[in-house]
Amino acid sequence: MLILENLEKKIAQKAVSILKIIPSIKLVGITGALAMNNTKKNDDIDLFIITSKDLFWTTRFLSTFLIEILGLRRHPEEAIASDKICLNMFMDEKYLEIPKKERDLFSAHEVLQMKPVWERENTYNKFILANAWVMRYLPNAYNQEIKKMEIKKLKNKKEVRIFPNYSITQLLNYCEAFLKKLQLQYMKKRRTTEIIKNAYIRFHPHDARKWILASYHKRLKDLKL
Repeated sequence: MLILENLEKKIAQKAVSILKIIPSIKLVGITGALAMNNTKKNDDIDLFIITSKDLFWTTRFLSTFLIEILGLRRHPEEAIASDKICLNMFMDEKYLEIPKKERDLFSAHEVLQMKPVWERENTYNKFILANAWVMRYLPNAYNQEIKKMEIKKLKNKKEVRIFPNYSITQLLNYCEAFLKKLQLQYMKKRRTTEIIKNAYIRFHPHDARKWILASYHKRLKDLKL
């Protein structure tokens, strides 16, 4: 796992140490500028979370609640949020592939720059293997990640059911449905650049995809490539 050192990373580590008490979290990673060691004074801290299957909305609710009571959560209306946590991406472990409409050079870079801080059951390996499409854009970087993996552990490790009791599972299903409805209703009047699907949420106040790709293609054109 990633060793965190500077102030922003220590804040991220504090958040992760709390988030991992939620049994339905399978992975917490850092993304954005912090993952690339390229933060600026007013940057927030982007966290990426993979949840247990069918507990996506419950996990998001609990994660947001914990970060809020810690006083670390970045709120949508905050233009400057230095050292605040932005829970900017959630995925259900059943759907680890980036949606087809978002598979481009920008997303390939985002997949490979994500640094796992804490995980269960080799979830990072599963995420990387599920997004093999990034080889079309960044084959060398992807192959380097594959070499780091412990494939044997991934194949041999059995998945553990978090809540084996049937009655508890039923109760959680009701909670999941309720919390999904609650959160979607809350988001309805506040949506900006979010991508929201049943098992995938990507949020950032200023989506860099368009201008980064536009700049990239302009450079290629200027170089006649």
